[in-house]
Amino acid sequence: MSVPKQPRYEAVPSTTEYDTEADELSVTEQYVVDSNSNGERHGKAATVALPPPQPLSISWVHRCARLVLDLVVALLALLFTYFGLMVRVYDRSLAEHGSVGYQLFQISQYGPTFFPVLFAAIASTSLKSIATWHVQGSKGASIGFLEQCLGSQTISRAFTTQINLRAFNLLAVVIVVIWCISPLGSQASLRVIFIAPTYLGKEITLTALKTFPPSLYSMYDGVTSTFTPISSSLIASIMATRLLDTRNQDIWGNLRFPAIEFFETMGGTDWIDIQNGQNVTYPSLAGMPVGDLPSLGNTSFTLSGSYLSVSCPIFGPTDQYRNFTKDLPSKLKSPSDDPMCAYQVAEIAMNAQLAISNRCYAATVPQGQSLEARRLLWISFSKTSGGYSKSTRAECILTTTYVDTNMTCTGSQFGEASGSTCNPFAVRRTPDPPADRNITVFDEEDLYADVGLLGLMTMLETVFTELDGKENPLLVYFTNPYNAIGSGVTGPIHEVTDRATFELRMAQLLNTIAYISVNSTAVTGNFDATERGLGTLFNITGFTIEEREVIRCNVVWLWLLTFASLFAFVFAVAGAVLRLFTLTPDMLGSTAIAFLDHRLGEVKGSSTWSSDEWVRYHRNAKIRFGDVEPEAEVGRIALAAVKGEAVRSVEKRRYYA
Repeated sequence: MSVPKQPRYEAVPSTTEYDTEADELSVTEQYVVDSNSNGERHGKAATVALPPPQPLSISWVHRCARLVLDLVVALLALLFTYFGLMVRVYDRSLAEHGSVGYQLFQISQYGPTFFPVLFAAIASTSLKSIATWHVQGSKGASIGFLEQCLGSQTISRAFTTQINLRAFNLLAVVIVVIWCISPLGSQASLRVIFIAPTYLGKEITLTALKTFPPSLYSMYDGVTSTFTPISSSLIASIMATRLLDTRNQDIWGNLRFPAIEFFETMGGTDWIDIQNGQNVTYPSLAGMPVGDLPSLGNTSFTLSGSYLSVSCPIFGPTDQYRNFTKDLPSKLKSPSDDPMCAYQVAEIAMNAQLAISNRCYAATVPQGQSLEARRLLWISFSKTSGGYSKSTRAECILTTTYVDTNMTCTGSQFGEASGSTCNPFAVRRTPDPPADRNITVFDEEDLYADVGLLGLMTMLETVFTELDGKENPLLVYFTNPYNAIGSGVTGPIHEVTDRATFELRMAQLLNTIAYISVNSTAVTGNFDATERGLGTLFNITGFTIEEREVIRCNVVWLWLLTFASLFAFVFAVAGAVLRLFTLTPDMLGSTAIAFLDHRLGEVKGSSTWSSDEWVRYHRNAKIRFGDVEPEAEVGRIALAAVKGEAVRSVEKRRYYA
């Protein structure tokens, strides 16, 4: 089958020829091809109309629109630099929901998606613009250069093209480096900002309840009116003894003072560390409430307080049970310098009595002297099948131990220790105690302040009336504290427990009653830190370390993001400028280039070659877009070899066929 030759323009039609009749605007040739014949022409079957020559120009509207679009894309790349600067500005700001810093963090999650898409659009169009601008120049561009630029339109092809072409030159390195900026900027947009915890410290003022103020319930009359809340709180504490053995707070969340005697081997005021998880012994089942705790963070403070200490040099069996109310006179038969004048006696059970001595005068300490400690006497007997045959007697002294305890508490939603988890981490004896150790809570108000406590313990007998052989819980507590309520006879105290345990459990009972007596409402979970009229509150200075989430800026990734963003911006602007000054039609990278005339006489090869083979064999051959008919009145734009036919650069507004 013969193929007709392409018709060529012999002369430029005049303007009048194109204006007079539309059908004569182009030169036409008509061919008829019969497939059943061997390429012979039979007649008119189709008409192919060639377009008329057109001037080479692009309207400014089109150019400006394209330039605006290119600049918008470039500015989008610049937004990543602005984003990085904003992250730097809000570095270390709180990452609160709704804050600018937190919104920046949320925006960063989209960076790895948006940046590579934007960069691919910029890099591919700019590489194409570079290739097109070079190929229209007077020196042209090598085939290898064009293929490296046009074949690197994606990040994967940027690598495979260089490998397939075996192009290990500077241009290949530059193209690969350019495309490597895409994942670098993508990761930088994500990693430039992160949320990290920080610790903010500040001083705060806490409010606590005094351990031993002048007791509101010291006198018997006061005790009778508050018996119910105190007794019920005491019973609740005794029932929770097993739980309280491993807790630093009582059942209402109040803070308990450690018994320093079980930590120290000798006296002194040095701090003794309490290890985390270490078993701590407490001299009271109840603690003291602390208020005004912040809702967030960990608060450290030093809680100062005191507790009654019991030391019993005489502890053991006694031959017979003595009735204190009969055997102890109101005035002791003792030397005239004995400061103890009488004993207050409480029958806390049918088979147990407790007596505390009273002073003969006010508890004032002469200069350079110390008061004598109050005395505590205890006697109890156990029930046996043969009668009341075994009795336990203890002669003790009462003193006050002043301690400072370093505490740390977590944030409290309610502002009180009851809503927090608190732990002691160090304890010491108070270096400057407010009073002599021999002055106890019973000496704070008057000489007979122990009447209230003993009266309360006596009244408890009415609550703990023996039923079906059950013992009084106050008595059972010494031998079986975990089952003090509802337990039966456990034997004589001196046979079941040792002296140190008896001293501790006696102190726990006395201190629990004394603490609750300060303000039973406050101790049992209704602490009001603003109720200062009673004189039972004091302030503590604490230090809160609050863990807050803040926005952090990674400076290294910020520099990388800025570099990637600015490079993308400059690359986009460069491509836009080159497109603005490019005159030749945009044909590279499109199959439409196959319809373009060409003058590549010296570029020859095999029809079996692949595209990569063509490029490899002719990589150094230079070609250009130009006017291959510069002498004719109507030019023709074609792809031509630089060393072939005479090729001239295209001219603006010249007519081309």
